[in-house]
Amino acid sequence: MLTNEKFLNKLEKMTSNTVKVIFAIIICILFLYSIVGSAVIDLKEHTTYYNDNILLNVIAILFICVLSIVFKRKKIKMNKTILYSCIAVWFVLCIFWIFLTKLPPKFDQKHILDLAESIKKGDKSFFYKRVIL
Repeated sequence: MLTNEKFLNKLEKMTSNTVKVIFAIIICILFLYSIVGSAVIDLKEHTTYYNDNILLNVIAILFICVLSIVFKRKKIKMNKTILYSCIAVWFVLCIFWIFLTKLPPKFDQKHILDLAESIKKGDKSFFYKRVIL
């Protein structure tokens, strides 16, 4: 019985490691795709791919790498002040990122919200129409 448990433990570790590797590969591929392009969905749910500014993405990645190297070499311990400062800097960087990449928001959340509101009021006529969102 003990060998069965060892075998099952090894099988479980091997399976979990395999799943982790598969998801790590998927995340790496998506990350590399995100460096060179952006996808925008219009109101008709058509996805359009645009070339992105690769220099801006590489600068942001290098900035994060340099910060992590500086923190490791100087052996700076994370206290609340440093943590809040990092969060504030990250927030500002994200705001600048939004304004610099200027991706147009063209999703259908407003349409879905209006449909949900009409369903809440009891109007279910949308289901009788053969319209795709």
